[in-house]
Amino acid sequence: FPAVIGILALVVAYFVAKFMSRVCAAPIQERVDETLGKFTGKLVFYAIMVATIVWVAIEWWKLGRPGVLGAATGSIAGLAAITPASGYVGPMGAIVIGAVSAIVCYFFATKVKRHFRYDDSLDVFGVHGVGGIIGTLLVSVFAASSMGGSMANLDIGKQFMAQLSAAGITAVYSIIATVVILKIIGLTIGLRVAGVAEQQGLDLSEHEERGYTM
Repeated sequence: FPAVIGILALVVAYFVAKFMSRVCAAPIQERVDETLGKFTGKLVFYAIMVATIVWVAIEWWKLGRPGVLGAATGSIAGLAAITPASGYVGPMGAIVIGAVSAIVCYFFATKVKRHFRYDDSLDVFGVHGVGGIIGTLLVSVFAASSMGGSMANLDIGKQFMAQLSAAGITAVYSIIATVVILKIIGLTIGLRVAGVAEQQGLDLSEHEERGYTM
């Protein structure tokens, strides 16, 4: 239940931020508004819904039952993937991006994480990171007017390489910055609490509060 409330809050916050950015940047939004900008909200929901359905279907197929947490995770995968593409792709692009993000993110959040045994309890990399990369790359394809997007005369191959370079540079920067931050934290307050504190729960051990009391 808390996970579902968190997902709803995140989606609402996304649309509030989107609305505020469009209001503040109204003079430079005219071109987007004339193309696919007015459909951005619908396209985001298309991607979220498709990603949710595909993720639940994969869980149903692999585990024999669907799960609420899986549905919530799938919706976040779709949201992360459509974010860099919203305003540029059409309905079909949003649907494909949502489906692809669910499939690839599920693979990273389950198989890849289990294989490399990295600590990512909230699947920040497997869902947010991988989903964002998928959307960043696929926008180069589905933004083309021939694919239902808003960009006329778009060179898909050239744009794909530009998107790939941008994603690669961002990944390198993020890795370096993360390592530096972790080193600083490790040398000061430490990266992890004691095992007893983990078992007790951080709400109690760190804040002396009890979370999610029903």
